[in-house]
Amino acid sequence: MSDTSPMQSELDESQDVDLIIRRNNYKLTADKIKQILSKVLNDPSKSYRRWIWELMQNAKDVPNKKFNRVSIQVILKEDELIFKHNGDPFMMGNITGLIQQVSSKASDSSNDEVTGKFGTGFISTHLLSDIIKVNGIVDYKNTHRSFEVLLDRAGRTSEELLPKIETALERIRKIEDEEICPIVNNYPDTRIEESYDTAFTYRLTSTEKQKAARAGIEDLIHTLPVTLVNIPKIKRVEVINELSNTRITYECSDVEVIEQIRKVKVDITGGEIPERLFVVYKAKGVFLISEVNDFEELGLIDSLVNNPICTGIFH
Repeated sequence: MSDTSPMQSELDESQDVDLIIRRNNYKLTADKIKQILSKVLNDPSKSYRRWIWELMQNAKDVPNKKFNRVSIQVILKEDELIFKHNGDPFMMGNITGLIQQVSSKASDSSNDEVTGKFGTGFISTHLLSDIIKVNGIVDYKNTHRSFEVLLDRAGRTSEELLPKIETALERIRKIEDEEICPIVNNYPDTRIEESYDTAFTYRLTSTEKQKAARAGIEDLIHTLPVTLVNIPKIKRVEVINELSNTRITYECSDVEVIEQIRKVKVDITGGEIPERLFVVYKAKGVFLISEVNDFEELGLIDSLVNNPICTGIFH
């Protein structure tokens, strides 16, 4: 029989400073997530197309030291959407930041090239699903391990979110448990460019969520060529749409760079047009993209792809 009464146990907890601080941190996390999530869910139409660009921005900020540029794969199914990329492994700060919704970008950062992984904009992707399954590889103490964690944002109050945040963090605390996070031997050597080891899986459990997924994919396909020209950190994007039975791959490469002018080609596999050509001018804060018929005559194409909203997202 325990000598500690329930009242004594509560008193002990009220004096445990570390426990109080941890609970306060969880409460702050839950309050922030719920506040931002409420704005998204109260007007979901505003995020119908935003969610895909938040995922693209996060992927763009992930380095790929082995292959220099990141490649992305998006798979749309009837009741599921999966967003994958081949960026470098997570660090522990990335995973905890993802769970607690803390951006990796420094508050005093002046680097416009970095958007900040998993900032508050990432919450807009919960428009597709209350629960996001995240799979990836983590580099922990120079050992690579595979992990899976659920971002469960289901619940109407912060109090309902608290235990779910704690569960996710407790799972990551068991990073050295090989049953939960098995070691991946020789990962840097065996990893290939087609290893899309980072994956975000969204269950599309309603007609509204399926509609949002389709709208985002349609917007992505429409704007991808000029977007890839605008963000050279991304090499390739493959869109697999099982609803329309299509598989389209967009791959961007520089044909020629002369001082402030870039000639860029976007190869399109599986699409109606095999390639699109662009000329980019960038100097002293001026950034212009024009689609051309060819690089010899430089005949301009009057196209809606030169949409300032699209090209401005990743500046």
